[in-house]
Amino acid sequence: MYKFKNSLIVFTGLLALMSLIALVTPRTGAGQNNKAPQDVRLVGTAVTQPVRDVDNPVRQAIQLEQDVAIPDGVFTGSNTALVVPGGKRLVIEFASGTALLPAGQKMLAKIQTSLNNHVVPHTLALTSQGNFGSDVYCVSQQTRIYADPGSTVTFSASRNGNAGDASLSLTISGYLVDVP
Repeated sequence: MYKFKNSLIVFTGLLALMSLIALVTPRTGAGQNNKAPQDVRLVGTAVTQPVRDVDNPVRQAIQLEQDVAIPDGVFTGSNTALVVPGGKRLVIEFASGTALLPAGQKMLAKIQTSLNNHVVPHTLALTSQGNFGSDVYCVSQQTRIYADPGSTVTFSASRNGNAGDASLSLTISGYLVDVP
């Protein structure tokens, strides 16, 4: 009886193991019967059409850097960065820069553009980097700023004190597109 009981336990264990293996082993489906792949044939006339992205006409890359100096005794400064060429619209996608200020001063940095003859200043987010002989602020900001053909793009800076010299160096990158 003891041998029969052990044999039954071993048989049940082997049966459970084989069932588990059968469950986890991948099966071959009806579509996977190891036949060689067949070519797919199209019936009819294929017509190819040129594709173009109407939202992204040919872009002409542009980038530039311009400095704005604020001398001792003055609160604000500005500098013309660019006059947009006629027949083109400027799209500014990224702005980065560095501001240097006397200790304890803060700065506002702006890019001023005109769209549909409406002049608007776009404020950039400056972040303090600490004092390295001067208080240093940096900006690195993705944008979507537009400027009309023939309009002026201006960088400007304002600070909360007028003692000592301050400066802002801004870089923009983007593209010009043709305007019909």
